[in-house]
Amino acid sequence: MTAPFDRAATLAKNLKLEKQGLEIGPLDKPIVPKKGTGVLYADHLPTDKLRDKYRGDGNVSNDHIQGIDVVVGPSGLRDAVGSRRFHYVVASHVIEHIPNPLGWFNEIHGFMEPGGILSLAIPDKRYCFDRLRGLTTAADWIGVWLQKTTRPTPAQILDFLSNKVKHDGNITWGENIHPQDLRHEWHPREALRIAVESLDSDEYLDVHCSVFTPRSFCNLLRQLSVFGLFNFYVADFHDSVGHEFFVQLQKPDKFEWSEQIISIPLFREGRYKALPENFDAKFYLDHHPDVVQARVDPADHYLEYGRFEGRAFCAATG
Repeated sequence: MTAPFDRAATLAKNLKLEKQGLEIGPLDKPIVPKKGTGVLYADHLPTDKLRDKYRGDGNVSNDHIQGIDVVVGPSGLRDAVGSRRFHYVVASHVIEHIPNPLGWFNEIHGFMEPGGILSLAIPDKRYCFDRLRGLTTAADWIGVWLQKTTRPTPAQILDFLSNKVKHDGNITWGENIHPQDLRHEWHPREALRIAVESLDSDEYLDVHCSVFTPRSFCNLLRQLSVFGLFNFYVADFHDSVGHEFFVQLQKPDKFEWSEQIISIPLFREGRYKALPENFDAKFYLDHHPDVVQARVDPADHYLEYGRFEGRAFCAATG
């Protein structure tokens, strides 16, 4: 008999909970409890203002909203934590709200101890109100990083509002719903009006700035790795359960690009369907140092060059 899925245990896997850690946005359902752990809680509002914001919200128990230790202001997470260092960071349904994820990763990398882990729960667009939106690309992330974006852009706001949908009144679901059965929440012109007005407004509009499936997220990390813009290894990956999937990123004691790229799951879909079933990325890099020196994704190199050059791609071909 298969044991039921334990969401909290999946997010807490590999974390040294007795050491100082940070949970971002615990609200009323923290993953890491305060008792017996070294966790601090962070959010964009202090405790009293969070309780005011969610008073009357049927999805949030106001009495159980956690006391916030770190208030993240306009200057970002790095300034909010100050000189403190953390062995782990937990962020459940946070990364999709971040306007500039590369900047956010860099902030966390800066205050995380070597060997520390960033544990993420991420919505799968196929099973939530992002269903009709296009997948976020590496170029999207690099663009907002280059622009030093600190709040959702008009384009992110427009994409979110104009494509936000429900199914039978629900914002998440556990099955692959056909697009014809979804209903938009916003009229396109109203979505455009709000996006345009955001240019001159001081109000922070909280939207999903990024959209993923488990495979698109991993492929995005692979591209960022090749660009040299990503400093974590993938320590653990769990495919979607319900409307979300789970990824743990680790700050290595010593960074090696070849170790990083092979840590990121490789899925045989799209162009990668042409890869041999037994393609071994680690073997390929170990046996072809010129690929490591060129810093090219081993899967891409094999498809574009290696297979035509007769290069060995696994132990059986070596």
